[in-house]
Amino acid sequence: GALGPGQISSEIEKYVNSTFTNQSAMENNGLAIKNNAVIESDSISDNDEVTMAIIMPNYNHAHYLENAIQQACEQTYPVNEVIVVDDGSTDNSVEIITRLQSKYKNLKLVKSPKNEGPMRAQHHGLDLCSSTYVAMVAVDDVINPDFAEKNILALKRNPKAAISFSNYATLDDETNKINDYAYLNS
Repeated sequence: GALGPGQISSEIEKYVNSTFTNQSAMENNGLAIKNNAVIESDSISDNDEVTMAIIMPNYNHAHYLENAIQQACEQTYPVNEVIVVDDGSTDNSVEIITRLQSKYKNLKLVKSPKNEGPMRAQHHGLDLCSSTYVAMVAVDDVINPDFAEKNILALKRNPKAAISFSNYATLDDETNKINDYAYLNS
């Protein structure tokens, strides 16, 4: 059945508490974790420095990496950390990330010796993150240049919010048809 507002917060809090690897990661990192995610966040004024990190798990997606990293690093609102967690890739992913680090000073590479899955890769990124807010972005996602700016602005306008999310669209690789899910906003 449907959950009421109090139950939703409780379910999210249970999920967040069971998802993150340690208490210090929960206390010190990102949007999803700030104040245990479901507790009202502190008000952010226009004078407060607000930082954002983008964490990107990667496993054998070398063909997407350059575009994904460029989109994350060249946001209209500066993203201070772009953390790509390579999850034991066997393609040339690490070489691409390493090459791009000379171009993008905010790009960090975390290498896992073996594939542990995207959730574990996200946790590794969160453990190293020091930003106020965190966006989890898949390497095969496409994000608009103002993605960070719009999300930060939405959070500033709604100081009690702990989570921000966006509409999405999918691209069918075979037909190149874009399925836009913007109707979710109505």
